[in-house]
Parts: sequence; C-alpha cells; structure tokens
Amino acid sequence: MLKTCKIFSLGTVVAAWLGGATCSMVSAADMPLSDAGRWVLSEATDYAYSKDSSSRYLSPKEAALRHTLSINIKQNVINSFTFKVGCMIESATPLFELKVSSLDIRIFDSINDFVYARFMVDDNQEYSLRGEIMSSDRILFVPATRSQDKNLSDLFLQMREGGTLKIGLLQGENAKVREYEVPLAGFMEYSDEILQSCQNYHQYSTDQMQFLPDYMTKEPDGYAPKDFSLKQKDETVVDPNAPKPVEPAPVEPQPAVQTTPEVLPFAPDGGPASIGPDGRPIGAGNSHDWNSASRSLGTAQGPMQIGPDGRPVMPAQSTQGAPDANAQGAQGQSQGSGNSNAIEIF
Repeated sequence: MLKTCKIFSLGTVVAAWLGGATCSMVSAADMPLSDAGRWVLSEATDYAYSKDSSSRYLSPKEAALRHTLSINIKQNVINSFTFKVGCMIESATPLFELKVSSLDIRIFDSINDFVYARFMVDDNQEYSLRGEIMSSDRILFVPATRSQDKNLSDLFLQMREGGTLKIGLLQGENAKVREYEVPLAGFMEYSDEILQSCQNYHQYSTDQMQFLPDYMTKEPDGYAPKDFSLKQKDETVVDPNAPKPVEPAPVEPQPAVQTTPEVLPFAPDGGPASIGPDGRPIGAGNSHDWNSASRSLGTAQGPMQIGPDGRPVMPAQSTQGAPDANAQGAQGQSQGSGNSNAIEIF
C-alpha cells in the first residue's frame, strides 16, 4: 500500500507543516504499470482507428483485424530499443521491426536505405537478414525473397520456445557490431494470435507474392568483422591477481647404470645361449673359450676312436707326434707274442 497526500491549505507553508494535509491509502494495483521489458499485444493502429466506422470503403489495413506484438527494452538510463512482430498483406509470414537510436544506423546504410543484421535464438543457428530503413530509426525485416521468408519463419518458430533473441546490427568490417538482446519470456503466449492475424490479413491480398532474387537479401562481404558470430565463444577467464603456480624444478635425468649381461654359453641341451660379436652362439665352434667343458666342442675329426685303454683317442695328440693307439696296440701284441706266458685278450 502507498500513501498519497494532498494539501488543502495553500495559504502558507506553515499550515502544511502544522498538518494541513490529508493522506489517503491507495492500492499498488491501481498504479499504472510500465510496459518496459514485457511483451504487449495491441491492435494495429489503422484498424483500431476505424473499427467502429460504418463506412463501406475501408482499406484492407482498416478492415482487417490484426495485431502487433512489441517489447521495449531499456538498455540503460539513456538508450533503449523496441522490437515488434507484425504483419504485411503480401505474405502470411510475420515480419520483424526494430526501432533503435538513429545513431545506431551508420551513414553509409542510411544513404542506401537498407541494413544487414544477424539474428539468433539462444545458441542455435545464426541468420542474416536484410532490413529496409523506413525512417531515421525504424527498420523493417520483411519476407522479400524466398530465402529471407524461410529465415523469418524459422526464427519465429524458435522464438516460441527460446529464452533470448540476440540481434547484431552490422556496422562494417572495421566497426563494432551493435548488439541487442530481447527476452522471449511471454512471447509464446501471444504468438498464436500474431500468426492468425497475419493469415487473416493476407486473405485480403489480391495479388500473389512476388519474391525478389535471393541475392538481394544475401549479406555482402565487408558488412561484418572477420569471423564475427553472435555465438558465445568458450574463453578461459584469467584472473591477473591470482597467484601464479610454482613450476617444479627440472629434474636432471640420472645416467642409466649399465650392467654386464650374463653370458649364457652354448650347450647342446637346447637351452638359451648368448650371441657373440661374430653372430654365432658363444661357446660353439671354439669362438670363445669360456670354460673347460666348451673347449673340445666342435673339434672332433671324423668318428670317435677308442683306444685299448678304453679312453677316446684325442686327435690333437696324434697330430703332434704322440704314439698312435694302433701302433701301441701292435707293439703290445708283438710283446705279447714273444712272451709265451702272455694272455691274449680278444
């Protein structure tokens, strides 16, 4: 509840100070609410002016019941903009209207009477639309081509379930884009009425829609900065006052301790064996004498010979002038034959 006071005694200020004022209690619901920041559905101006007229010569704008849906956004104390969704008789697709400060439209575009802007609902697909400048601060985005008609239809459907409509008014490749954000809360409540109004208004059209070539609404090069997009970029926020992480000291690599590998000599049992520098197993072919067991491996010449003493005959001894086992055996036989008491061994 709010208090409103009216002063009935205007003779002197003292009378008011002494209590010559009466106060009455009024409800906050009786106070007018501002339309800023909320969607407002209103009848078109032409229809609202002539809807009670009995004239039979009303134009389609005056006779067709249609609405406009608008929202006014206060960016700050000075700047504000208005976004509207309306209808045109040539098409059943709703059109967009953007009313901004005249300083937001660059002079180059004012001379050409058209601008280009980017539209995107939340982080969905980004659309580029051409807008016609109707006055110094009023821009209309109409379905002039088939491609723009489809873009407007897609945007309208996305706005029904979206959270925020982002608009970027392009200023050239070397100037910052003018960005606007339109909250879409409450838009779906009136979207069906706007769509029905546009369809009813389009029924008064006697001529079929004549679309312009698609290149007429295609955004030319040089209207937006390089790689500009309305989508949020994943950027890491760096706090300059945050303590810097301490980098650990580089660890010097320790020299590897070289250990002498164990030498596995070759053995005829099929076990593992080390390979020597000649590419052959160590211990085979007398390449290296690692132990006494491997010295005689691979040196036998022909089949093994057994002497009369039951031991193998060593080839090395026979080549170095040692008495031959056969000669020794023959000598023993001759000695035995001379002795009649010798015993013959067969």
